[in-house]
Amino acid sequence: MQLIEYFQQNHNLPTELLQNIDTLFERVIFEPNEFLLKEGDTSDKIYFVESGILREFSYIESESEITHWILTDSEWIYQVESFELGIKSKSNIQAVTKTKARYIKKAAFEALAISGLEVLLQILKIYRNYLLQLEFRNRLHQLRKVEDRLAMFEALQPGLANQVPQWMIASFLNTTPSHLSKVRSKRRLKK
Repeated sequence: MQLIEYFQQNHNLPTELLQNIDTLFERVIFEPNEFLLKEGDTSDKIYFVESGILREFSYIESESEITHWILTDSEWIYQVESFELGIKSKSNIQAVTKTKARYIKKAAFEALAISGLEVLLQILKIYRNYLLQLEFRNRLHQLRKVEDRLAMFEALQPGLANQVPQWMIASFLNTTPSHLSKVRSKRRLKK
């Protein structure tokens, strides 16, 4: 979904405001494995994913990775703590597939935020959606069984499990690739 389509979805925004938003958000294309943000850099952009798959992850115990988030079309991503507090990021954001996105820099975002009530309402909706994603992710990680986490992941992100490597999904579900493979095999046998 294109950025302007996203804003037009359920909102009666004036054409002038949509044109302003379209001008403020830069277009960018990321190739697979390209970083939008690296650990240690300061997040100064908010991205809207028009197409493609991204992930947020960090390195633990020097070499291993833990995937915190996998997201796709029509979703927003930025490293919240770094963006809001102006500190170095503790995680990475990386393209999994070729990704088309739009971004707005922090200064432009803040200027846009104070331009009127209509804009503030849209920003509130963006934050609300982001918080809901976070709540779903937290609920997923509260589930004890990998089977349950996988089922919830597939329900929240239909089809995504077949588009990203198994090790990445395993990392996100807080398990190993071999255990995830066993869970999937067991599930196939039940059918």
